[in-house]
Amino acid sequence: MNLKIENCNNISSGKIDVAENSLNIKYAVNGTGKSSIAKIIKAFSPLNDAETKKLVPYNTELTPTLTGLNDGEKVSVFNEEYVNRYLFQKDDIIPNAFNVFIKTEDYEQRMAVIKEMLSDVRKQFENNQELDDLIAILSDFLTSCGKASDISKAGTIFKGLGEGNKIDHIPDDLKEYAPYLQKQNDSTNVRWLKWMVDGKPFVPIAKQCPFCSTPGNASETKTSRVYETYDAKKIEHLNKILEIFEKLEPYLCSDVKDKINAIKQNVSGITKEDKALLKSIKDETLEIRDCLLRVKNFDFFTLKDVGRLKVFLQNAKINLKENSNLSSQKMIDNLNAINKSIADVEEKVDDLQREIGIQRTKVYQAIQDHKKKINAFLECAGYNYNVDIDVKDEENARLLLLPKGISEAAPINDVKDHLSYGERNAFALILYVYSALSENTTLFVFDDPISSFDGNKRFAIINMLFLDETPLRNKTILLLTHDFSIVVDVMLSLARRFSDIVHPHAHFLTNHGGLLEEKEITRDDIHTFCSIMKENAQKEIHPINRAIYLRRYFEINDEKGCVWDVLSCLFHKRERSSVCRKDFPSGEEVLLTDEEFDSACEKIKESIPDFNYDVLFAVITDNTQMKEIYRNADSNYEKLQIYRIIKGENARYQDNVVRKFVNETFHVDNDYIYQLNPREFETVPQYIVEICDREILGGE
Repeated sequence: MNLKIENCNNISSGKIDVAENSLNIKYAVNGTGKSSIAKIIKAFSPLNDAETKKLVPYNTELTPTLTGLNDGEKVSVFNEEYVNRYLFQKDDIIPNAFNVFIKTEDYEQRMAVIKEMLSDVRKQFENNQELDDLIAILSDFLTSCGKASDISKAGTIFKGLGEGNKIDHIPDDLKEYAPYLQKQNDSTNVRWLKWMVDGKPFVPIAKQCPFCSTPGNASETKTSRVYETYDAKKIEHLNKILEIFEKLEPYLCSDVKDKINAIKQNVSGITKEDKALLKSIKDETLEIRDCLLRVKNFDFFTLKDVGRLKVFLQNAKINLKENSNLSSQKMIDNLNAINKSIADVEEKVDDLQREIGIQRTKVYQAIQDHKKKINAFLECAGYNYNVDIDVKDEENARLLLLPKGISEAAPINDVKDHLSYGERNAFALILYVYSALSENTTLFVFDDPISSFDGNKRFAIINMLFLDETPLRNKTILLLTHDFSIVVDVMLSLARRFSDIVHPHAHFLTNHGGLLEEKEITRDDIHTFCSIMKENAQKEIHPINRAIYLRRYFEINDEKGCVWDVLSCLFHKRERSSVCRKDFPSGEEVLLTDEEFDSACEKIKESIPDFNYDVLFAVITDNTQMKEIYRNADSNYEKLQIYRIIKGENARYQDNVVRKFVNETFHVDNDYIYQLNPREFETVPQYIVEICDREILGGE
C-alpha cells in the first residue's frame, strides 16, 4: 500500500509505503507525526468524520485526507487510547473474552452442527410466546411465595392476602369509597390511597373536607377510618397477587382453581390448609419451571459435562405427578410438545454426544494453548502473575489474573490498579493482538508500543508478537516507534529469524516543515557508533567536522590520551601553547610537551592528512568562518556540533530543550552502540536545528 497523507496535524503532505503481509517499521524521533499517522489510518477505515475533524491542523480549515488504503481494510490500532478505552475495565480484563480466545471459524462450524441436532427442542421455544409466558407466570408465582422454602410471610401472597381481601370485603361504613378502593386496570385504588395519605396532614386544619371543602367534621372521621383500614402498599401487593393468580389459573386443575378462588376472596386471612395448598403448588411450579428453563437452554454449554446424555435427556422430560395441581389440559399440551421434541433428539443422541465431545476437547485445548502462551510471556518478562480463562458460556467468559506462587489465590479484581505502568502496557499489548485477530483485522498498527520497556521485557514482547509461534505471521503490520533498538533487533541482531517469519521492512521518517518523507533502512545502514565516527572522520568534508567525528571516535573507544586532549582543547578554543591534559589521580591540568603534542598531531593526520592545529584554531575562533561552516554542514548532527563550539560549554542557552540536544550529541553518554549514521539520517529533529539557526544565523 502506498499511503498518501495530507493536512493531518503537523503533516501537510507525506507518503509512506506499507508492504502487505510484512512487518513495516517506521522509525522517527518524537514530533515527526507517528501518532498522527496511526490516527488518520484509523479514522479512514472506515471513514469517521468525528475522528477526522480531530486531525485538522491547528488554526486552519483544511481537510485531512488519506489515500491508498485498500478497500475494506480492517484496521486496528494499539495506543494509549485503546488501552484506556477497551482494556482493564472494573470487571473484565478484556471485553468479549469468549470471542477473543474461543470463537474461531471452526468453533462456529461445529456449534452449527450441534444446534441443528438440538433444533427440534429449540423450535418449541423459538417464537413461542405461550411457552415464554408460561415460564414468566411460573416464575412470578414463585417470587410471590417469598424466598423461604415454605410460603414466606415476607412474600407478596402473605403481604396481599394475609389479612384477607380488603378490596372484595369493604367495611360497611366505607362502602361509599368502593369505586375508589376496587381495583381498576391501572391500579387506581393504590393511587387513590396514596392521594388520601398525602392529604392526611390537612384534615385537622379546618372544619371542612380538605379534598372538596364540604363543611363539617364527618369527613375527618371517615378519612381516619380509611387510614386505619387500608394501607397503599398492602393493596399494591394485593393487586399484584390477584393478577398472578389470574394468569396462573388456566394451568390449574379445576378443583384447585376453586380452592385458589377461595383464598383470593378470604375475609380473615390465609389458613393453615391454604398455606399447605400453596406450598404444594409452589413445589410443583418450581420443578416444572426449572425443567422448562433447562430444556429451553439446551446447548453445548449445558450438555458439555453430561456423562450419559441419553439418560440425561430421558430425565429431562417433564412428567406431571399423579393428582398434580397443574394438570390442566393447557399445561398437559405444552409439556407433551416439549417431551416430543426431546424424544426426537434422543434418536440422534450418539451423534450429538460425539459432536459435543469433540467441541468440548477443542474448547479446552484452545483455553490451554492461550493460557500457556500468555503465561510463558509473563514469566519471560519477569511478571509475577498468571492468567486463567474461565468459560461458563458464550456470554460468561472471563480472562482472570492470578498472583503467581499463591495456591488457591482468588482472581485479582480491578486489575488496572494492581499492575504497574509497564506491566499494564506489556500485558495490554499481548491482549490487543488476540483481540484484533478475533476481529479479523487485516492491518495492525502499533503506535510506539515497546519503547517504555527495559531490554529483557522488550525482547519478551517482540518474541511473543513476532517470533514464538507468532500469531502475526503473514499479517500486515505497521509499527511506529522512536526506539531504534527495535530496528536493531529486527534488521540486524535477529534479522534471519525475522526474515523467515514476518518479512520486515524498516524506514526512517523525517518531517521538514510539514513534509513527511521516509528513507529505507537496510541492514547495511546499521553500524556501531565507533565505526560511524571513524568513517565520517575520513570523509571529504570540512576538517572541523572531520575532527569532531574523530574526537568522538577516541572518546567512545576510551582512548582519552594525548590525541583526544589535543582535539578537545581545539574545540574549547585553547591556543597551541595552552593545550593540556589532566593528570591523574590529582586531576590537575598539565601542559602537553612538544613531543606529546607532535605525536598526537601525527596520529590525527592518519585520518585528517591536512590537520593543522593553528590553522583550525584560527577558524574556530572566527565566528564568521564558523557560521559559514554551520551554514554548509551536511546534516543536523554536524550543525549541533558546530553550534556547541560556537556557543561554548558555559554558554547560557536561550532554550533548555536545545541545551539537552546539544549536550547529548556532544558527549557519548547517550549514544547507542548501534545507530544510523547521522550524516545520512537526520536523527536530530529539524525544529531543534531551526532554533539553532535563529541563534547562529539570525535573520540571514
